[in-house]
Amino acid sequence: MISITLNDLNKWGSASLDCTSSKYDSVTDFIKVMEDFPPRGVQRLARPLIIDEGVNPDDLYFQVTDANGNTYHYKPELGPCFKSTYESVKIDPEIAESINNVLS
Repeated sequence: MISITLNDLNKWGSASLDCTSSKYDSVTDFIKVMEDFPPRGVQRLARPLIIDEGVNPDDLYFQVTDANGNTYHYKPELGPCFKSTYESVKIDPEIAESINNVLS
């Protein structure tokens, strides 16, 4: 889980999409929009995990904390952003064993 503040999400949403939580009835409504359209700041945080660590974008969760300490779960739709860089593949067990032997 990646922790961010509502202020961060507002800043990134404003820069990427001209969208802030003040334009919505509630923080949860704002977060729902940010889930469908993840701003660049969120993509930048997720990138090392997806690209370098091989984490499936669908497995990433964020926790957003507002100024009052309230927390919200945020699960941005990152798959389309990283579709060309992340794709699950099945590795032949013999090849996987050979790789493990080389790396050991």
